[in-house]
Amino acid sequence: MSLTPAEAQIALNDIEKTENRAAASQYHRVSSPYLIMWGIIWIIGYTVTAAIQEMSIVWMPLIVIGVVGSILLARRDPSGRTQEFGWRYGASFAVIGIFNTALVAVMSPLDYNQMSALIPLAVGVYYAFIGIWTKAWRMMPLGLALIGLTALGYFMMPEYFRYWMAAVGGGGLIVGGLWMRNA
Repeated sequence: MSLTPAEAQIALNDIEKTENRAAASQYHRVSSPYLIMWGIIWIIGYTVTAAIQEMSIVWMPLIVIGVVGSILLARRDPSGRTQEFGWRYGASFAVIGIFNTALVAVMSPLDYNQMSALIPLAVGVYYAFIGIWTKAWRMMPLGLALIGLTALGYFMMPEYFRYWMAAVGGGGLIVGGLWMRNA
């Protein structure tokens, strides 16, 4: 029995769809521990700085812990996915960091809520782009939710904004990580 060209094309399309779903699932599972770890860091950082604004220095060690944790997670990934894209993700995040630094330098002085919103907005854009450019499509709604919830809290609850970011920013990353884990 031989296949017609149309049947062969349908079979190839089905194989490609299955391959894309499997790749997306793998991307999501690899992303999960990073999101959960950074969500915990955001909860700690935003809660501490909301309670005691003078403790904004707490972000420095938290960021170092997050970067070191991210490197360790990348090294222990048996799938090799992080080696395939790791440098691109890292370089992209570095570009966003440089952009944010330049933006703060140009737009200064920013108040504390503006500074507290800047990073989540940039991270939301970063996650949305990951979702658009890779097979990890769940990153796009996660990024858009982070952008929308950050703006909502900034404008609707300025006096509680850092607590808001601890809950929806950090908590959202954790929930997103759990959502990715189950992909």
